[in-house]
Amino acid sequence: MRKLTGLIGLLAVASGCQVGPITTYDVTMEQRQGRMVRSVIREVEWPAGPTSRPDTVEAWAGVYPDRLPDDMGNSGRQIALASDLGVATIYVERFAGNDDQAAVLEARLRSIDRAADLLAGWAKERSPRHKDFAAVGEFFDRDFRRDVKNLAVLNWSRDLSERRMHEGRLGDGPGRGDAILRSSQYLLEHGYVTSETAPVGLQALLQLGSGVSDEAVRRFLGAVVARMGVADPALADQFVSLISGAGGALHEGLADYVRGQPDYQAALAGEIADAADAAGPATRPDDEGLCPTQWLLSLWSPALPLPATGLAWLRWFGPSTQLNLRLKSPNPPVATNGQWADGAVSWQASLDDDIPAVCFAILACPAEGFQRHRFGRVVLSGQGLFEYCLWRAALTEQDRLQWDEFLRGLVPGRDLLARLKAFRFDSQKDTDPAPSIAGLDMIVRALEDP
Repeated sequence: MRKLTGLIGLLAVASGCQVGPITTYDVTMEQRQGRMVRSVIREVEWPAGPTSRPDTVEAWAGVYPDRLPDDMGNSGRQIALASDLGVATIYVERFAGNDDQAAVLEARLRSIDRAADLLAGWAKERSPRHKDFAAVGEFFDRDFRRDVKNLAVLNWSRDLSERRMHEGRLGDGPGRGDAILRSSQYLLEHGYVTSETAPVGLQALLQLGSGVSDEAVRRFLGAVVARMGVADPALADQFVSLISGAGGALHEGLADYVRGQPDYQAALAGEIADAADAAGPATRPDDEGLCPTQWLLSLWSPALPLPATGLAWLRWFGPSTQLNLRLKSPNPPVATNGQWADGAVSWQASLDDDIPAVCFAILACPAEGFQRHRFGRVVLSGQGLFEYCLWRAALTEQDRLQWDEFLRGLVPGRDLLARLKAFRFDSQKDTDPAPSIAGLDMIVRALEDP
């Protein structure tokens, strides 16, 4: 399947370049007495290679009443709404990503422009050698630039919408299939694939198996190369080798062209500096840690409808970050975009620098002893308790004190409902008819419900 994924990217190239570290954050949290107890374990694993460093493990913990610490590129809050009837907790946290999504999209489009400029420049530079390169240069300058931008917008919108959890996991839900099919429809409409070759690409992107024959791959690539304007069969074969990652003269020529670009040299210098900081003077060949054609691919790979796993290696051959988060709770959540199991809400997310991952949960823990002592049974829990706590938190201080004092004087009995229905805030006594009191109505309805 790795061979087939290369053809989807048009420029995926030979393997062997350094892959960045894998950082995993294991976060465990629990709400105690209005505070969030939080522990974090960060593990960094480096693959073998010239820039490899020793693996590291760090751990830290803390207790936070409100704002959660920014210790992994995150911003989070927990709001505890305490009352005599129980506590409702609102937890929400953003991990990684960029909240300025207009800037993210603008940067992606600029990056695609740069990739189109490089590919068109390389093709036009070679046009004296073969007339088909002039058509290829025009293709990259016009059609490729426009179509990849359109795909980037389609998949940016999909990425943004899927930064919600599906089954406790982020970014790999059913919307991915929609994005792949929508992108496939675009490629069909614009002549990159045909009805006969589309199943080959779909099999790769949907990860439905690895039984694609070499002949099927060549037919798929042949349609792409024809769309690029290559008419000469011999040159078409060379482009097929380039796209499939098989190497060859075109691959070497493109790599040499990219090596001469200032922005590639700046990126490479950054890689070498990072390696030198970590392990002393760099000893690797000049671009072993940053393959030129893979760097070029990274400029426009956000246009590809890649899943959170599997084909995500095309995104960038650099570091990756995984979040595993658990929020312990004695009760199931009122609402969450995580997964509830074994006494905790859990989330798993692959983090990136562009699209934020947001985790949220609303918890409600009833004060069962107080409720039984005042009402004879537990009357509010779950959603009802959450809505009650929201209502109480919005009261004025005077009304809140009066209400709490009233509740603490209640006892189960035949006149309990009558006492509840007769309650009025001092601020409402001159109002006729008396306005509804939402929190009181919740309790009355629960008591009247057998």
